[in-house]
Order: sequence, then structure tokens, then C-alpha cells
Amino acid sequence: MHDRLGMALLAWGLVGACGGATPQPADDAPPVLSKDCAVCHPAESAAWAKSHHALAEQPVDAVASVFSDAPTVRMTDTQGEATRPVLRVIGVDPLWQPMVAAPGGRVQVSNVAYDPARLEWFDVFPDARSPGDWGHWSGGGMTWNSQCAHCHDTGVDRAWDPGAGTYNTGIDELGVGCAACHGDAAAHARDPKQRTAAPRDREATQATCERCHTRGVPLFDHPSAGAPLLDVLLPAMPGADSTWWPDGQIRDEAFEGAVFRTSLMHDQGVRCVDCHDPHTGATVRAGDALCLGCHATNPKFVPTHAHHEGVTKPPSCVDCHMPTTVYMQRHPRHDHGMRVPDPALAAELGSPDACAACHADRKLTIAAAATWWTPRTRERERARAIAAAQAGAADATARLDTVLAAETHAFWRDVLIAAGATPPSPLPDAWAKLARASTALGLERVPADVTNADPLAIRLATARAALGGLDMSPALDAELGRWLSANTDFGGVALTLGGWQAVHGHAREAVDAYTRAVSLDPASSDAWHGLAVAQSAAGDAAGALATLDQALKRRPLDASLHYARGLALAGVDRVNEASDAFARALQLDPTHPRAAYNAGLALHQLAKDPEAIAMLRRAMTNAPGDPAPPYALATILFARGDMAGARDAARAALKAQPAHADATALLERIDAR
Repeated sequence: MHDRLGMALLAWGLVGACGGATPQPADDAPPVLSKDCAVCHPAESAAWAKSHHALAEQPVDAVASVFSDAPTVRMTDTQGEATRPVLRVIGVDPLWQPMVAAPGGRVQVSNVAYDPARLEWFDVFPDARSPGDWGHWSGGGMTWNSQCAHCHDTGVDRAWDPGAGTYNTGIDELGVGCAACHGDAAAHARDPKQRTAAPRDREATQATCERCHTRGVPLFDHPSAGAPLLDVLLPAMPGADSTWWPDGQIRDEAFEGAVFRTSLMHDQGVRCVDCHDPHTGATVRAGDALCLGCHATNPKFVPTHAHHEGVTKPPSCVDCHMPTTVYMQRHPRHDHGMRVPDPALAAELGSPDACAACHADRKLTIAAAATWWTPRTRERERARAIAAAQAGAADATARLDTVLAAETHAFWRDVLIAAGATPPSPLPDAWAKLARASTALGLERVPADVTNADPLAIRLATARAALGGLDMSPALDAELGRWLSANTDFGGVALTLGGWQAVHGHAREAVDAYTRAVSLDPASSDAWHGLAVAQSAAGDAAGALATLDQALKRRPLDASLHYARGLALAGVDRVNEASDAFARALQLDPTHPRAAYNAGLALHQLAKDPEAIAMLRRAMTNAPGDPAPPYALATILFARGDMAGARDAARAALKAQPAHADATALLERIDAR
């Protein structure tokens, strides 16, 4: 067969996976806690004490009254249902979740939560999660040590032991305390003239908030207070991540940070503390007064522009411009994109429509909105181009490039690059470098403009995107390997480490990394595929097939796994079975970019050339930019004496790849006849 088992998709994962700890202060004094700060800062302490930050994680005693007897919760895993003692609770309003101990030092967060307003228990997931699922209470997605502690507690030392696969996690303080935002205060406590580390200005304050209010991978257990965001977090980028809708609205739990950067408010200099008190977390003014505090003085702003005069309860500013999405079944969160509602675009993209919160008749709202304001054509085209990229449209890059050329919003330019637009040269900012590294297209090599002076997030993301590329400095490659190796308690990082080990020819180590990825997220097709790849590279063909068979028991309708199984079967000369596996992959995914190609090769090996020829033509349709299918077709037609057909196929291969040496040589042989 021409193909071998390919490397599985590399992924960071989207939350969790704190990095190795940064060096701690040399001061050996015990940490200064929030109660210590209250002595000199009583007003700030009182404001903070009842905030969601202060109560982000609480001792079980604080909520023990909800239990009818001892603080326990009934939970089910592979061993059956059992009552487990509750260690602490995470969250405060509108829900909190019990936390229980698990083997290996893990603390797991229950999917069964308590609603203190309705006084009832409920499941935070709309669909049932089974033991072994990433999101089941016993799975990697609910492990407090890696997924929750870094934003719900202060002074977290994750203490992950990659070799043993265990934790010895410790924290300085429950909840988000003073030190979480202001940094270590030991020197300040001794001498008040010595300031704490942060925040120093509005941008540093913004970065402090974004560190936990942005979807991404924390890079350190102990991030430096007030540090630039990209020095402490590897954020997920809208455009490269399906967590956001193409128009920028939040689709999944992406939090507020990145979507706020897409807003016109952020572009005009508005920051978190302009709307939120940093200690209470509450808005600084109530209702529409919050927005009118700025917009009433703007001559372009017309307070009656809502077009709801005479309505008993007219919509508020946030009803239209910051609609809510409910997460975890009970937690409504405002979208911070602050965009103009566009019901017509929402209908086209399938994205949320702010008007639909009150109006069920979509046709009516589309017609009414069209008479109220002029559609923002540039924003519509931008969303459509990103949607085309997400759908894999052939003209997506061209459309993105056209939109990028006209885009004036700085962060949206970065989002378009992340979606696959051609990056400009030079890149305007660090976020643009992150966007370039985030694109699904990846990088063939590390660009020369990425240096050690760039934030760690840029270096890691770029190295990951160019993993296996032609030009990566040994130092950058080693930095990526060290960081990945220290963070294998998160499935996405373990998956990427497997790819890193495979690229370096460490087959056995790759097997270990992929095995951990599978154990953390058994529902991940990429993890199973990667494990089979590594086993095959290590000479364990039987193990690779067994792995894929096990994966297909979990995901029998996954076309990519059937395709991988076909490659593995072909690798051990079980071509008949391989052909069946490729056929099953195509049945499940008729446009699979490589299944038709390999099915054609298998049929040719089985001396079924008419079927092989038809299948390779199908492969050319499925992957028009891939030179392999037309070249394979040309060789078969040449052997069968069809010179005209072989010539056309060889030319198609050269059109896809002008430097295709074998196709060039074959065309010369055809023309010589």
C-alpha cells in the first residue's frame, strides 16, 4: 500500500494542563493569605469576601446544611454505585459541585450539582456520561488537580509526577484570594512601601482577569502576577476552534476573554475594570446605566435605537448586545462580543440569535431588523468566510484573504489568520503569531520571526504547529518536549507528546504517551489512532490491530478508525479485509479524503482494476488537491495500455503538485510512445 498509518492529529486540549511550576520566591516565609491582607485593607477585604472569587471553592462545612446526614454523595463508576465522602465544594452561585477523593492523589468533581436557589440536585450535563468518558465525574475532564484548581484556588502546586502518574497537589488558600491577582505579598507585609507584584496598570489588570476568563492551557502552576497573558496562558483562538461560532459568538464554554477581544469595546480601549469592580466582581452600575455611563456622551449613540417603544418591558442593552447562553444547565453567561444582533445572519449560520430570546417568529424578526439598521456587510462576509473555512470549502482561503484585506479590527485580523487566511508579512503583533500557529493548516517550518524573545505561548504553539517540520531549532524543539513531558496529566498534551516522540523516532515512548492519552480520554479517536500508529512503528502490528478493534467497540461509527484499521490490515498483507475496512469508512464518510485512494490501491492489488479505477476517480473528487490519487490512476491506466487516460491522470497529478517527479517521468514515458 502507498499509505502507512499516519500520525494522529496533535492537540493541546482546551482547558487544564497547568505547566511545570515557575521558580518560587526565595522567601521561605509562609504565604500571606487574604485574612492577613484584611488587617490593613478592610474595605477591599469586605468587598471581596462575598464575591464569587472568594467563594470559588469552599470547605464542605460551609454547605453542610444541604446534606441530610454526613456530607456524602452517591456516584457511579465502573465498580458500580457507591457513597463517597465530600471533601469540598466548587462554585457558589448558581450552583456548586461536590469534590471527592480518587486514587493517585486525584480529586474528582461530581457531575451531580446542587442548586442553592431551587434547593435541588441536578446533573450539569444534558446527556448521560458513562464511566470512561472524558466528562464523566471519574474522567480526566473532571479532575480538579488539572482542570479546576488553577482558577478556583490560590497558590496551587499541582505536584504531578509524570512517571508515577500521581498527584500530591497542595494549595495556599481556598478560593481566589488576594495573592491570586496581586502576587506574593511577603515583602509587602514586612514593609508596606514595597508593592506587591501586580497589577500595575489597566493592561496588567486585564491580563490578570483573562488568565482565568479565557479558554486555554495554563503554562505554569504559579503564574507571575500581572504578567502578559501570552507569558502564562496558551489561549484557544476563535477561528481555529469550534468553541466559537463563525460570527464570534461563544458556542461552548470559551469564557469571556477572547470573545471580549473581538468586541468594538475592547478595540476602543474598554477593559474589564471599566464595567466590573475588581473586588466584588459586580458591575459598577446597574442595568442600562452601566452602558449609558459611556454611551450617553457619545453623539452617535441614540438611546431609542432599540426600536421597542411602547413595549411594556423593553429590552435592556445587554438583552440585545450581550445575550446569554446557559451552561451546566443552570449557569447563564453573557456573551461579551457586544455585537449588533443580526437575525438574518444567525439563521444562515445556525448561530444564536438575540432576538429569539423574546420572538419566536424568525421571519418576522429578520424582516423587522432589516428596516431598523443597515446590515454590516463586512461583518457578514467575515462570518461567512470563517464558516466556509470550518466547513473545509475549497475557496475558503481566498475568501478569508479577501476579508482580511478589508478588516480594520486588530483582533479580528488575528482571528481570520487563525481560521486560515494567509498571514501578512511582517505580522503585526504576538497574537498574530499565535493565530498563525493555531491555524488548522499547520506550519511546514518554524518561521524566522519566532525567537526566544517571544512569549512562551508563542514558542510552544509554533513548535507544536511545525512538529516534524523541516526547520526547527534544537532549543525550541527541546523546550516543547520538556513542557509536554511535564504535563501529561491532560489528554490533549499526552496526545501531542505522543506525536513529538513519534517524530523523533521514539516508538516505545510514543506508545506510552498515547496509552496515557487513551486512558485520560477513551472517547478520543485521535488518541486511539495515535496509539495504533506508535504500536505499528514499534513493530507490534498485532497490537495495533487490537487497539483499533478496541477503539471501534467504543466508536463503531467512526470512519477515521475504520480507515486506520484498513491501513493496519494492509500493512500485514490482509488486503481483502483492508478493502472491506476502507469500504466501511467510505460508507460512514463518503467524502473521506484518503479512504477512497487506499480502497483503490487495495482493489488494484486484488486484481479488480475496473473497481480500482472508479475508486481512484472518486478519490480525485474527494481530494482534488492531492496528487496521489491521479498518479496512482495514471500508473494503472498506463499498465492497461490506456495512454490517453494515463496522460490525463498524470497531468492532473502535476496540476496538483507541479514538482511531482514520478508523474513527470511517467508523462515522459507516455509521450515517448
